[in-house]
Amino acid sequence: FNYPKGKLPLSKAGGGRGWAGNWQVAPLAKLPAGDDGALTISDDHIGTLGAVKTEGQTMLEADPTFGSRMRKLAHPVQMDRDGIYYLSAMVRWEIPPDQMQPKEWRYLRVVLRSSADYMGDRVMLTLPPNLKPQLQTADGINFNSPTPVRVNEAQFWCAKIIARADGEDEISFRIYGENDVLDFTEPATWHVTTRGVRSNAVLDLLVLASGGSCTAWFDRVRLGTSWRAIVPPELATPGPAPTK
Repeated sequence: FNYPKGKLPLSKAGGGRGWAGNWQVAPLAKLPAGDDGALTISDDHIGTLGAVKTEGQTMLEADPTFGSRMRKLAHPVQMDRDGIYYLSAMVRWEIPPDQMQPKEWRYLRVVLRSSADYMGDRVMLTLPPNLKPQLQTADGINFNSPTPVRVNEAQFWCAKIIARADGEDEISFRIYGENDVLDFTEPATWHVTTRGVRSNAVLDLLVLASGGSCTAWFDRVRLGTSWRAIVPPELATPGPAPTK
């Protein structure tokens, strides 16, 4: 989201690489009357992650009226054939102390969906009200972490998707906190991993969504076929020292 600060019309929201078109309002978004879906680009609100400063950047602000936005991928995640994919985003979710036990439904999501069947199989990474990372692969099929994460700080969301043409797919999700050190290759442990999932969906849409009365920020959304491809260079941990 390296755009000028302020309101960004969707007609100009076409930056970055690996996309097939601009950001758009997602089909299920419920925007306020008169809202044309323009993005709000703000100053850095992530701050630091793993002792690495990110000041000076701009990022997407998702206020309580944001709903969801989507963008088409140039190269989809093909669950109908063998392949390995990684997905990541830098995130911050601000929940005031007096709302940490919410009385209303709220969530933050990064989702891969299919334009051919928007409500069909998906890879949905969700941080729900209990702050325990959740994976959803279809309606009613959820996988939940037993461990909550912290909010009001920088987070690095990442997922690994092992797609199999003939066999069980495997999807894993991890949220790194502000003081966590990213693993050099890929997470040694994940917050949650699926079981028994088989999908033939072609996931060619990436959706960012938020719900509730709080504000969140997204930046550095990346999709690739290796762990190093989805880790921003300044967050990368050095590799092991060469053997002498």
